[in-house]
Amino acid sequence: ANLKKINGDLQAQEAQADVIKSKTKAKPAASKPKVEEALKKIKMMQQELDEANKERDAVTVMLPEIAAEYRELGGHAWHNGDTAKAQSYYEKALNAYTKCMGPEHPEVACSMGDLANVYCDQGRFPNALELYQQAHAIHAKAFGPDHVDTAGDLASLGLVHAVQGNHKEALPLLKDAYDIMGKSLEPGHPNLVQVKQFLDKTAEVVAA
Repeated sequence: ANLKKINGDLQAQEAQADVIKSKTKAKPAASKPKVEEALKKIKMMQQELDEANKERDAVTVMLPEIAAEYRELGGHAWHNGDTAKAQSYYEKALNAYTKCMGPEHPEVACSMGDLANVYCDQGRFPNALELYQQAHAIHAKAFGPDHVDTAGDLASLGLVHAVQGNHKEALPLLKDAYDIMGKSLEPGHPNLVQVKQFLDKTAEVVAA
């Protein structure tokens, strides 16, 4: 389907419908058959418009640029503390990335991580864990187990377990994440430092 063609058809059909509506209103004394015919045409055009709108939406959601825009809007909302709006945009981004790139693309995994972050802020930890697990599986398949993005998912899983008080489950995840990140990141890298802090804190709790 061609998005420009769909938009052009929509505009043409809307213009025709407006003309028929105006003629119908301008001639209140018109015979009943003519009025009924005009209304029938309007109804048919509205159905065509609805179908064209559906087709346009299907084409639009297939564009990676649209997915990226949703993701950016979600990021703005999240950083501004509007988790409800962030969730809405991130869900749209995830849906768009999945449709235009396939369910196992790394961008889909990153989008899952975005939405999982929001779920964490909302206290929806089971939902967050599910998405982080899916993201980890996608990254591991695409990049391998020793990639930084794969390790990032492990760290996220560990943090969610730790927040829920499941420190014994969190500790090996955080340790693996730290070991993998340490192979690729500089010692002072913010992500590595943050994981180390959570790892040490979790280890202390487990050892207590």
